[in-house]
Amino acid sequence: MSLRRFIARRGRIDVIFTDNGTNFRGTANLLKDINWQEVESVTAVHAIKWRFIPPRTPWWGGWWERLIRVLKEMLRRILGRQRLTWVELDTVLCDCEAVINSRPLTYVSTCTDDLRPLTPILFLHGLPSNDTSDLDYVDNMNLNVRYKYLQKLREDFRVRFRKEYLALLTARWKEKTIEMKKGDIVLVETDAKRLFWPLGLIMEVVTGADGVIRLARVKTQKGETLRPCQRLYPLEISNDSDLLQRAEVTIEDEKLSVSSDSPDLPSSVTGGAKVTKTTRCGRNVKLPARYL
Repeated sequence: MSLRRFIARRGRIDVIFTDNGTNFRGTANLLKDINWQEVESVTAVHAIKWRFIPPRTPWWGGWWERLIRVLKEMLRRILGRQRLTWVELDTVLCDCEAVINSRPLTYVSTCTDDLRPLTPILFLHGLPSNDTSDLDYVDNMNLNVRYKYLQKLREDFRVRFRKEYLALLTARWKEKTIEMKKGDIVLVETDAKRLFWPLGLIMEVVTGADGVIRLARVKTQKGETLRPCQRLYPLEISNDSDLLQRAEVTIEDEKLSVSSDSPDLPSSVTGGAKVTKTTRCGRNVKLPARYL
């Protein structure tokens, strides 16, 4: 029903991007049962493509989750514990939708002669949206208290959205993940305790448009699955090449290192010179005064 309402308001869509919710998966499976070739041969209706993000990767839908977060925080802070009727809540949500779709996508110039910035509402309606008041003239004495409250909510939401949404645009992920490659042995994160996480072998890595590795096809005891790099934890020694490389480095270090633990030699061999012992950290070992 929600999909039908969305299509009735915005028009028929070509592609839907969603997460792996059971309601979305169920709707996509129902649409697959339709013989779209027969439908397209008779009518002008085309099939809707459903694109799901990889499993256990909610941040892949961050470009819509961020807007949902902004909407929830605004409603929580502005409404608080206020109770609205269904019609009032629907009205507030529609106003919030209009405000979010009016956010600028390009630079907002202070010069009045410059072009208007692009907004999502321009792509949805095609023409600039002119806000009109519900009533041309309203006497303050006869104004409904509830209508005043709804107008205040809309204005508060617009102000808070401009302040907090612009702050969210400057947030960037700075933490770098470990680059994985084919053949690495990793721990695959699951809902179980870390002690019971299964081992997996990376069969294939998938890079994004920026060339950074985002996904990996991992083979476990139960089969192959797609997992993001954030859900994979490489071992200290991930493959044979790392083991061989570390062994070569250890051998070279042993050749270059000189043991600091010299044996106790008699004074006749050392010529009466004092032999200074040092620890591995380079500190001199001093004997207690009673042994001198």
